[in-house]
Amino acid sequence: MSGSTEGAGEAPAPAPTPKKRRRWLLWLALALVAVLLVPVGAIGAAFYGNTPLEDGRSFGAVRTIKLGYVGAFLLDAGHGVFALVDTGADPKGEALLAALRARGVEPEAVRAVFLTHGHSDHVAAAPLFPKAEIYAMYSELPLIEGRTVGRAPISKLLSAKPTGVRVTRPLTDGERVTVGELRVQAFAIPGHTEGSAAYLAEGVLFLGDAATAKKNGKVAGPAWVFSEDRKLGRESLQRLSARLSSDYAPVRVLAFAHSGAIEGGDALVRLYEVE
Repeated sequence: MSGSTEGAGEAPAPAPTPKKRRRWLLWLALALVAVLLVPVGAIGAAFYGNTPLEDGRSFGAVRTIKLGYVGAFLLDAGHGVFALVDTGADPKGEALLAALRARGVEPEAVRAVFLTHGHSDHVAAAPLFPKAEIYAMYSELPLIEGRTVGRAPISKLLSAKPTGVRVTRPLTDGERVTVGELRVQAFAIPGHTEGSAAYLAEGVLFLGDAATAKKNGKVAGPAWVFSEDRKLGRESLQRLSARLSSDYAPVRVLAFAHSGAIEGGDALVRLYEVE
């Protein structure tokens, strides 16, 4: 009497042929390339069409320092005292320090560093200025110090780690501070990051990554791939424009971290019309 032999004689599945293996490897390679191209394309789109940063471009007491793809700004506060808006991506600050010394400015002469937000390409060299107060919005401290990476799409590829940057003078929206003969007002413009700030000094409105100037003459809001809430960012800029207009604040230049500046009496109008 024979028992059941169901499945006992099944042959093993045939091994894939070399042709099939090559096809699978090709599809795998294409999938990996696609995964890599998405963030690269998004990053490229964020900078595409920007007006170029101009190293050394001056606006009265303000001078642009180009640090590769990002800009910092040197402000003359009088009597040998200076301030910086942002500090670039290099923790050693080699290009920044060289640019300062070429203008006769030693690190000890920098008495204030105003950080527009906590991304690494803006804060890295801040600890290199031993006599400077480091200013930023209260709500930006966790990002600046490296306790969080924020909520931007690009942040999903990053992990939080201490930056060594310490804000010594947290700011609130609308607060005014004095550095030497320089008067600076800070404004909260959340969207790019939770604690993004704009600074107004000497008629120049420093916007960091909250906006960029495009070659077509328009102003674009914060880039999607690097920003936590692009819609909020645009609304923040429009509110700021209306606020400064109602206060009759003398804004003659819009200065951006990743594009050239915009000069002229209609600067605030163009900011209100930001894309």
